[in-house]
Amino acid sequence: IRAEDGMDANEIVYGAAISCCRKAGEAERALLLLRRMIGEGLSPNTATFNTVVAALAEACGTEGGGGAGAADSGGSAPYWEKALAVYRVMTSKHAPADVSPNRQTYNILIRCLSSNLQPSLAESMLAAMRQSGLVPDVDLYTLTVRSYERCGSPIKALSLMDSMREDGYDFYGNRLFDEAFKSGVRVLSRVGKSLHVAGDDDCEEEEDDPGFLDGGEEIWTG
Repeated sequence: IRAEDGMDANEIVYGAAISCCRKAGEAERALLLLRRMIGEGLSPNTATFNTVVAALAEACGTEGGGGAGAADSGGSAPYWEKALAVYRVMTSKHAPADVSPNRQTYNILIRCLSSNLQPSLAESMLAAMRQSGLVPDVDLYTLTVRSYERCGSPIKALSLMDSMREDGYDFYGNRLFDEAFKSGVRVLSRVGKSLHVAGDDDCEEEEDDPGFLDGGEEIWTG
């Protein structure tokens, strides 16, 4: 990428180009520009990283109906997985010194993961958000619990609601949940905690472990 006057592009030019790619629905191009920007020794800021994460998250809704397996047209990793890879770069030693995930970063990722039926990963991001000193908004919990509901994982939803109460939120007072699901959870809350329920898994077999934050270099470099 070159500036109009023929000089090498700087962070401002790259940032504007990445923003245009997002608006045009060109998520892969936005990711490519971010890679190139870092490769040229430039320092993208948190806003630029967030723009790429948002472009990838939005692309999940344009391929394959935005389902759990939505991937780019080349058949590579799902867009939500690439968005996570960008997040990993933000938290790695390779990130610019003043770059770190902020509330917007977590909001984008948790919404994306929940809507793509990855509730365990969304919950791990909720935990990472809390560890960074940010209190998740109630709707992020709502979306993640709904994702567990859609995946048929009520026991994991119960566990998440314990964390929700720790942040001062009342699940039963949240009108965004279906009344039928509330009733089912009330029953499970009485008996479910004493039972070991097998097969209460996510729609996709992901490791229910914060360790997902490590690695993923092949998505970034591939």
